[in-house]
Amino acid sequence: MTRCLSAWPWLAALLLCLAIGSAPSGALAAGQNGLCLHCHGQASKLAPEEFSLGRDGPSTHASLKCQACHAGKDAVPHRSEPRTACLSCHVRHGESVAHDVHERVACEACHLGGGRAVLKDGAVVFAGGAGAAKLHDMKAGGEASCGRCHFAGNEVGAPAAALPPKGVLCAACHAATATAEDLPTKAGLFVFLAGFALLACSWIFGMNLGKGEALAMPEANHGPREPLGRRLWSFFLDAFLQRRLWREDREAWGIHAMIFFPFVFRSLWGLAALAGSLACPAAEWPWLMLARDWAPSALLFDLSGLVLLAGLALAWRRWQQIDAAGGPVKRRDRPALILIFATTLAGFLLEGMRIAIAHAPEGSSWAFAGRFLSCFIGSGSLVQSAYGFVWYLHACLTAATACYIPFSQLRHMFTAPASLLAECLGRRR
Repeated sequence: MTRCLSAWPWLAALLLCLAIGSAPSGALAAGQNGLCLHCHGQASKLAPEEFSLGRDGPSTHASLKCQACHAGKDAVPHRSEPRTACLSCHVRHGESVAHDVHERVACEACHLGGGRAVLKDGAVVFAGGAGAAKLHDMKAGGEASCGRCHFAGNEVGAPAAALPPKGVLCAACHAATATAEDLPTKAGLFVFLAGFALLACSWIFGMNLGKGEALAMPEANHGPREPLGRRLWSFFLDAFLQRRLWREDREAWGIHAMIFFPFVFRSLWGLAALAGSLACPAAEWPWLMLARDWAPSALLFDLSGLVLLAGLALAWRRWQQIDAAGGPVKRRDRPALILIFATTLAGFLLEGMRIAIAHAPEGSSWAFAGRFLSCFIGSGSLVQSAYGFVWYLHACLTAATACYIPFSQLRHMFTAPASLLAECLGRRR
């Protein structure tokens, strides 16, 4: 008789679980949470400082039943299973929201009230507060939470300043967002678009502004057109594989390829990663491509950057050799080489500073150039504060290059493919 009386609370709890499980869906949250709060509520005597909800304000998960995060906990006795990961219901923030991928930052580090962020096993996690009770105090977050990590002297490996997301001008080399939040990007984009608008006017109205290239129009003849596939293949060979330059001067083609193809590779990689993060954010591959310490991206981006620097140096040397030999006098656009070279060097310096500040995170050794530079850079508060200034220097150099493009020989990046496309589309047999 005594055993029966002592077992009835467990039997009643089990029956109540079954009743709630068969209840209409609208009553699930209230009924199930009511059962859980009987022991884990504020009025509970079972170590409330450790187990009670303890909310300081409205939680974003207040309308959910407890099993949404604690699957299997309705069994009697409770099973010791880990709570459900946030990413099982949510998707990661893109760079336009979080200003960076934050692949090593746990959701709680930004979204939990109180406490602080700490570095644990290479990841930034939540610590402090009122123990497990604070885990139910998830809020919408916002930029105010950036100050938990981004301050001078932090120990989690973050720069002192929370920087803007990479803007549209950065898409030539990085996975960037379609934004222009910082002043250099806004100014550079405005001058870039205005310059090409003036160039278009010179073509359309015959204003002859400067000595730019004119669009090559197809010769007028009335023969049958070539098949579209053949014309597009010809355009690909001429515009992207530089077939005409290969036929004219293979040394020049090799140097041009060392400058051209790193931009093509990096921009296509960034566009694919950005498109994947927007179209299928629950998939893993876009976030791997966006992670700067993922081995393939770290290695290939460092290699492409070094190939670009080598190509710029060889182009400068070739121009000097031609001029010294009394070759044909042509305009040498040396400012273009200087701008791209300085922008690339600033990017490598930023990568080295990031690796040093983040205490050489796992996978960063694949970014061998940045890792090498990080060996000569400290990780103290001075470097954390200087990172923001170098970031804006890199942004200003990028913007200056964009401003220079419409008024320099660099505009051939846009005018030459447009001319080739017009020629190919109008070509006849």
